[in-house]
Parts: sequence; structure tokens; C-alpha cells
Amino acid sequence: MNELKDYVYFHDWELDAIGVSDAKELIISMHYESKRAVAFFSGVSRCALEHFGMTNIIYEMKIIRPGEANYERAIAMLAKSEGQSKARGRQIALLSATAGVELAVEFDAIRLTS
Repeated sequence: MNELKDYVYFHDWELDAIGVSDAKELIISMHYESKRAVAFFSGVSRCALEHFGMTNIIYEMKIIRPGEANYERAIAMLAKSEGQSKARGRQIALLSATAGVELAVEFDAIRLTS
């Protein structure tokens, strides 16, 4: 996704909030120095969060596909989560950490705002 590339995959940004707006939308808020961005994942069927703490520095956030690096790790994380529906999302994103939180999310669409 070009939008993620525009943000350099959020490398070294800090994740500072996670929320849901309804049963199928996951929202994550991030900042880097004076910049701020929010990612809205819609059509979420599964998500898994590990190692969330007081400091959550992102290494990268990428959309991954079968055969790509970390795809199996994301699938293993998602396998531990409870699904929202039998229908699966069309995409998988993995937020890898430099420190703190790691997040895998299975979803249909992503929208970024700054």
C-alpha cells in the first residue's frame, strides 16, 4: 500500500492509543515528533495484540501476503485470537515493534489520516 510507504511504514513512530469504533473497526493512533497519524482498519475479522506497554515504538507496519517475511508469524498470532465472524478479511497487516506492542490484524480496508 502506497500510503504506508509514504509514512516510511511508520518506522520509529510511537503507538499511543488503540480503540474500536464498532465491532468491525480497529483504530490505532501514532505520533512521531510533532506529526500525528491515525489508521482505521475496517472489516476486521481477527486481531491480536502482544507486548503492549507504556512505550510502544513501531519498527514497521506492513500489509503482508503468503510467502512474505513474517506472514507465518502474523498467522500464528491471529490463530490465538477470537474471530468476529466466519468471513475472513481480505488483507493482513503486521505492526512489528522496536519496543513494546506488536499487532496483527485481518481486515478488508485501511484508511490513514494525519
